[in-house]
Order: sequence, then structure tokens, then C-alpha cells
Amino acid sequence: MIILTLLFGVSVYLPRLANPRLAIPGDSLVVLYGSSQPNPVSARLEGEFASCDLGSTSATPYDTLWRAVFAIPDLAERDIYDLILSTPEGADTQPNAVMIYSGWRDTLVFLHLTDIHIGNTAQELIRFRQAILEANTIYPDFIVITGDIVEAGEVSESPVWYGQFLEAAEELMTPVFTAPGNHDYAPATVMTNYPALVNPEPNYYFTYSDWFCMLSLNTGPIDPYVGNARCWGLSPEQLGWAETVLREHASFPQKLAMMHGPVIDYDDSDRSNTHGRDEFINLSRSYGLSLVLHGHTHQNRFFLADSTWVQGDVSVYPGTPYFLQELSACKPSRDTLGYRRIEITRDTILSFLEDQNRNGPPDALGSLLLWNLRVAYTYNSDSTTCTISVDNNSPRTFYRGRVWPRMNPAYEYDVLGPGRIVRMSPRGLTEVLVDSIVSDDTTILYIFPKASLREDKPQPPGLAFTGKGLRAFPGKGLRARLSLYDATGRLTAVLKDGLWDEPCEFALGFLKPGAYVALMDAGNFRMSASFVMR
Repeated sequence: MIILTLLFGVSVYLPRLANPRLAIPGDSLVVLYGSSQPNPVSARLEGEFASCDLGSTSATPYDTLWRAVFAIPDLAERDIYDLILSTPEGADTQPNAVMIYSGWRDTLVFLHLTDIHIGNTAQELIRFRQAILEANTIYPDFIVITGDIVEAGEVSESPVWYGQFLEAAEELMTPVFTAPGNHDYAPATVMTNYPALVNPEPNYYFTYSDWFCMLSLNTGPIDPYVGNARCWGLSPEQLGWAETVLREHASFPQKLAMMHGPVIDYDDSDRSNTHGRDEFINLSRSYGLSLVLHGHTHQNRFFLADSTWVQGDVSVYPGTPYFLQELSACKPSRDTLGYRRIEITRDTILSFLEDQNRNGPPDALGSLLLWNLRVAYTYNSDSTTCTISVDNNSPRTFYRGRVWPRMNPAYEYDVLGPGRIVRMSPRGLTEVLVDSIVSDDTTILYIFPKASLREDKPQPPGLAFTGKGLRAFPGKGLRARLSLYDATGRLTAVLKDGLWDEPCEFALGFLKPGAYVALMDAGNFRMSASFVMR
């Protein structure tokens, strides 16, 4: 039986932020909800870049809930949408509940994060926001998080911690799916806050197109009869449900699973689940699972179905399924934090390991480390120019990533650097596609106005370093001097001294490596920009 606690008015059960719906234009959208006045029911999708009115319909009973089916318009734009459901009783909004893609693709990229532990200290939330910034820059198709969302899920502070997690996750530009961990039960053995506030489904699955299916399973609290940080595991009922789903999706070439407690662990402190291990391994072999993703141990480990622990460089990949554990994204264990990037096609797993040693082949400890991708946005006073620097200290070059400056919406913009503007929202959030974010390098993009959308709005002044040069403009018809100074304050060059009618570009290839300051002096005002030539 589905249980939904109605605190007030209408309440959406699914989809929601931590268990969203993936769709393309023309698909149907099923909404489960509770309401004492369920009909008529209407729905609307509100995204940063677009919105969709899904119209009104009549719902039908579904267990203890109501089930409404809506049609996604054929012209719906790609976006992550809030779902707004309305009945005569009121309305409920679920942020980031629906992801509409332009179409299905034959290659997927997704990120695996785990062990967030909001509430352990103040630092976990800071690190989670950094992980969100990195994820938005990599711009995967979706994200999975395998448990331990908070440090303790059943204490008085837990609702606040879950609220902080959800508020931060709303900043994601891509959908996220979660599974619970043993800390989401702690210190109890029954979990109430996680299903009420984050994701009501302890076991569920989602699909992408007709070729990718991901199971999400709840491995429960720490087994009180065993201890040693071993999760309870999987019940016969869960295993039966998993087999039914796998049988129904037997034609899908890529079938995966995610859960918190590991099915296989092997060292002097075994933390594998205490129930259902062998049965699940047999299921994964019988139904051809590709990957099984775990958290819990805060370690980066790679096991085969026969319990072989794969270590060192991986030049030749053995047969699937692979059982992967992941570093905590936010709670330090041996001072290492990270997450995994997985690229998969209909036919094969393209990558799930990184070459952290920089010696050629990927290694079994090859996750992406947190803070190795740093993004800085520097705006002028009225957000009409923005310099974006992306420092990529990871071993991977990221292709077709994104940066997301929030610009003054009164202007149209151009980009200097390896990217192009895809679109800008009415509130100024600008999606910039970055062709490549090169490994062990800094990528710099400069966003500047090309024309005003209002005739009474002149092109604003600006001064910015673009990676290889300077772009400067004091204002049309103004006289100004643009000078360069080195780190000692010594004048290095005067780039222009005179009347300006339009923005100018200045190449800086003549400068030696080092730190410099550009100063634009227009008499009644000055602008400066610091930069480093490499």
C-alpha cells in the first residue's frame, strides 16, 4: 500500500526532484498525488528557459492515491522543469521533477555521487554545492546519488538537513535520482523522514529510451545483529521485485543497479550487505547487468561477480557485471572526495575509470576528485560582461560542457573563447556550450554584449582578459587611456590613448609570463582588470 501523509491540500507523490520523470516531446506524463478534492486536475511545467501548459484532465484512483495522465507537447523545449499540479483543493509544486530532452540518444553520460552526509559538519553542504557546480559544468544526462544524504535521518535536525540538500539540488541543471543509505535511518531502524521529504519510493527503477534501465534498491539500516558497519541488504521481496523488473526489461541492452550497501566487499573490514548478496549476484549474471553502483565504504573499488578485486592499471576489461564502490562526494575519508563519470552506449560501456596516474591506461582507483574542476564567474557592475575561468586539474578533457552566467537580460551577447551561447532565459541565465574543457589547463571565456534589445540602452563599458588578449570599451565617444602594468607596478605598455567609438581587442602575445594589471582611465572613471599570462 502506498502511504502519503497529506500535511495540507494537494500533495504530489511522484514525480519529484529525487525521483523525476525523463521524457521527450510527445511522451505522456503520469502524476501520482493525494487530494481530498482530486478532480478536475491540471498541470503546468515551469523551467528556467521554457514553460508548458499540460491542460486539465480527470484522475482515476490508484491504490490510496490518484493517477493523472498528461501529454507533453510536441514543441516542448529541452529543460529541467518544476511540476505544478492544481486541484480544487489547491496546488503543489515539485522542483526539478520533469526532464524533457530534445530526443533520445544512443550514448549517455551520467555521474555517480554518494555519501553526502549533510549535517555532519557545515563543510558537507559547502562541498555538495561545489559538486553541483562541477556537475553543471560537466553537464551529464542525469546524476545518481547512492545514499547517506544526511548524517542522521531520524533526529530532530534531520528535516532541516534534508531541506538543505533539496534546496542545493534545485540548482542542478540536470535530473537526479537518489537511493537511501544506512545514515538515512540513523539512529533508528525505521526510516520516516527520507521518504516523506526526499523520495517516497525505497525501491524503484527508471528508463532512458528503450535501451537503458536502472534499478534503485534500498539496502536498509546497519544490521543490528552483525554490526561492523554492514547494511542489512536485500529481502526476498526486493529480490523478487528486481527479477520482475529485469524480466520485463530483458530486451534492454543496458541494465544497471544502484544501492547504498555493497553486494561485494573484500578487505580486513568487510562491509558487504548481510542478506541477499549471492542471490543478487546470480540475478545480475542471469539478466546481464552491466554495472552495479554502491556507496557506504567511502572507497573507490572495482569488483567482478566472482569477488575478484580489480586493482592497479586496467588495460583489459573482463566480462560484466562490474560492482563499483565510490568515494564520498562530501565527507572526507583519508582526505579524498570524488565522484564517478560513466559513459555508456547501447552496445558497450565506454568509460567509468580515470587515468589519475597520467600513465596511459585508466586505473581502478580512477574517480574524478572534488575540487579538481573549479569555475569562477567575474562580472562587471551591471552584469553586462562576464569572464569565466574553468580550471580543470583532472585527467579528463570534458567535451560539450556548459557554463551558466547570469547576464543582464537587456542585451544580446557574444562569446570569446571555445564556446557559443545556446540560449538566455528571461531572467538572464545564459547557457553557454563549451567545446572542450582541456585536462590540466585553464579554459577562459568572455561574455560581452553585441547589441541592446532596447534602443535607449547604449552598449555598456567593459574591460576583461579573454585568455589571449584584452577586450576594452570605456563608452562610445569617450577619450580614454588603456595601460598595462607588471607585478611591480612598472608601466609595460600603452595599448590605446584616444577616442573610442566601439569595443577594441588587444593581442597580448608580446608579454612575458607573469601577473599584470590593465588600467583604463577615462578621466571621470577608471576600470581595472588583473590577469596572468602563462
